Amino acid sequence: RRLESLAAVDLLGYIDDVGSELRSARLLVVPIRWATGILTKQTLAHVHGLPTAITPAAAAHAAPEPIDPAGFARVWSHRQGGYDTARVAAVGDTAAAFAAAVLHLHGNASAWVEISAAAARFAKSGGGGQGVCPEALRRDVEAFWAVMEETACFVR
Repeated sequence: RRLESLAAVDLLGYIDDVGSELRSARLLVVPIRWATGILTKQTLAHVHGLPTAITPAAAAHAAPEPIDPAGFARVWSHRQGGYDTARVAAVGDTAAAFAAAVLHLHGNASAWVEISAAAARFAKSGGGGQGVCPEALRRDVEAFWAVMEETACFVR
């Protein structure tokens, strides 16, 4: 409820077209301490070239593979026919460093462009350049819910 009172924060609720919202955003902020469902949104942000400010926990669980503590990861280069290394996110390991990462991405146009392009390449880097795509994410989510429906969590 405190977030709702802030002029700079929009709580959107359910969104029909996540891609459209991601393309209209400046950056995705992922302030987590352990792996959560936000990681799917982080992957979608990368697919759409939206830069992310993340914690080491989010970096460690990024798809298609972990991002190092400095924000670098292997990205597929079709030009080179192999992997290269690029900065794909801004990582902050303390509250101050995280805030600095958010402000850096929000205010530094060249860093934003660099990380945006690298994040999109990163999302396409799994499987030798085949990458992560929304269809694959949909299949993963459906498989997860199929397992959940078979457990006591969904007793009717």
